[in-house]
Amino acid sequence: MSGSPSTRAGPRPAASRTSSSPATTTTCRPSSPTRDGESRPEDLTLAARNALLNMIDHLQEHGGWSRQQAYAICSVAVDLKVSEGVDVPSFVVSAFLPLDIFQG
Repeated sequence: MSGSPSTRAGPRPAASRTSSSPATTTTCRPSSPTRDGESRPEDLTLAARNALLNMIDHLQEHGGWSRQQAYAICSVAVDLKVSEGVDVPSFVVSAFLPLDIFQG
């Protein structure tokens, strides 16, 4: 993961998202286990779900946010991107969160 939120200012909508703004990223790797511990090749929906859940966990652990706050932040600010789809049926999905939303 490339970084973590360094301030705890309340979330606010980003005015603009540019590729030059720093972001934190979580990635869901192929064939990772589900939350229930079942290991299987992921479909795209499961890979996206796991990437988002990893971002929520990341915000809780490194940003000090509650689970509900992290979920709300992800719902308005996280972009999911398919990073790799070559090894179908396994996909790599990344969750990107622009860090400039945390600046006051």
